[in-house]
Amino acid sequence: MWQNLLAFNLGVELGQVAIILALWPALIMCRRVNSSLWMYLRVGLAGGCAAIACYWTFKRVAEVYSTLA
Repeated sequence: MWQNLLAFNLGVELGQVAIILALWPALIMCRRVNSSLWMYLRVGLAGGCAAIACYWTFKRVAEVYSTLA
């Protein structure tokens, strides 16, 4: 059981690293070309991540609440 969990978590982490490594050069280039676009892109990405995190949090809290009620 623990090997499956470890393999899954390592796969998720490697996927995240691969995405960052793929996007990093484009983000660096964007920052060098247009600083205002870089700021909007950073705020947009952070806002999108925060929105997804809030959605998942509220969804899981609702599931726990419905289980308890």
